[in-house]
Amino acid sequence: MRKRAFAVLMILYLAAIFVGCGKEKEQFIPTTVEYSNLLDDSVREELAAVMTDAKISQIRQQVFFDHVEQFNSAVSTDGLAADFVQAELPKADYDPYMMQDEWLKKYPDFLGYNCRITSFGLFGDMLEISGAAAIKEDNLIFDLSALQEDSSILIEEGDLKRFKALFSSIPTENTTKINRLVKTVQQNWRERGITFKKQNKVSLITVFFHDIWEGDGELFVGHVGVLFPQTDGTLYFLEKIAFQEPYQVIKLKHRAELKHYLMNKYAVDFGQSTAEPFIMENDCLMEIK
Repeated sequence: MRKRAFAVLMILYLAAIFVGCGKEKEQFIPTTVEYSNLLDDSVREELAAVMTDAKISQIRQQVFFDHVEQFNSAVSTDGLAADFVQAELPKADYDPYMMQDEWLKKYPDFLGYNCRITSFGLFGDMLEISGAAAIKEDNLIFDLSALQEDSSILIEEGDLKRFKALFSSIPTENTTKINRLVKTVQQNWRERGITFKKQNKVSLITVFFHDIWEGDGELFVGHVGVLFPQTDGTLYFLEKIAFQEPYQVIKLKHRAELKHYLMNKYAVDFGQSTAEPFIMENDCLMEIK
């Protein structure tokens, strides 16, 4: 009975998937980027050095790489990039439905890890969350189910409460004006006591989606990843694409490439009455520079 209910939840989840502080500057977008799905030791070592430089704790790194190994060992790696490879955009050359079946065969009662769980697991120490504002966590039903099975990313006391505060949906007015929606996010996060520690070697990249449900508008975190800017201008963007989709790190030259990648992936509805997705870097609209 539990497995049947779990399967229904997974179907609903997959159906849901498929159906600012500065001014943006126009910038030339190269036709190729480099990406990897973290199969090679050399890539993982390179990424570990980047994380260490950004002061990601060894505990959080170990949990992350354990999860990478767990996923890559459970599914077929056909179509995944072992080392860094060139592509116009990192495209899904793999079969996510096959990966889903393979994962559930090995872990029939465990969803695994998604973008929010992965990002919080790495970025948790870079946040201060002290507020007591009411939150609505309906959009986190799958995340919380997964964290009940494996809470390894919840390293510090109170991490679960902080996870909910960061990623729970935000009530908003029904407007398509991005600047007003950004201010709504910023105000709500202030009420929740969310602040980002000042540092320049890692930041949280959040893609907010706008939805209208029975007349009420809300903003929710449709995707999130961790960005590691380097002194030479290189950017590493790290993400877990979805529960039954792989880990991925992309090398970029500037944030215009990152916006191009994310918007091509998630801004796919046209003519809708809701606002298009928008990208926050920490608590500001991501600046293209």
